Amino acid sequence: MEAIRHPHPFDPLRNIPKASARKVKIMALSRLLIIWLTTLLLAMLLGAAKASGQGISTSLITEKTIMGQQLGGALGYELKSGLEMGVFYQKNLDNYSEISEYGYEYTGLYLSKILFGYEDINLAPWIRAGVSDRNNVVVVPGIRMQAQLQPNLMLQVSTALRASEATLGIGIAYKITQ
Repeated sequence: MEAIRHPHPFDPLRNIPKASARKVKIMALSRLLIIWLTTLLLAMLLGAAKASGQGISTSLITEKTIMGQQLGGALGYELKSGLEMGVFYQKNLDNYSEISEYGYEYTGLYLSKILFGYEDINLAPWIRAGVSDRNNVVVVPGIRMQAQLQPNLMLQVSTALRASEATLGIGIAYKITQ
């Protein structure tokens, strides 16, 4: 006779079918792997940035999109050449979306290259590529302007094309290393 397993009352997977539970476990493990790799990469970049004069920056951004008002953050690494790459995360402010059960999360990587700079202002095209709602791959081209307010503090204004609609974003960035 086969023993019957009684799920623990706090087991988050107790009411999920086996196929879905496996998918949830794989998603959780993949997130842990991404967090671990990101932490490792950031530790290496921080050491390289201090040695070579390159910079790491963090920013808080808000963006008005067709999906609603979104708030998020980004962590980037800028080379001496003006090329910046990093990771970002955005989510609807009201945690509600008519088309999504996840509140329209958008997370991924970005790449930017300063093309024009005058005194404390620069203009750069940028591209974001990531996953929305944990299902769809989304690529968003745009343009971003940065104005330096203090030696390590910058104001960012951006526009992009997302879901065939224009977006408008504003943010504040802080350069951790210089």
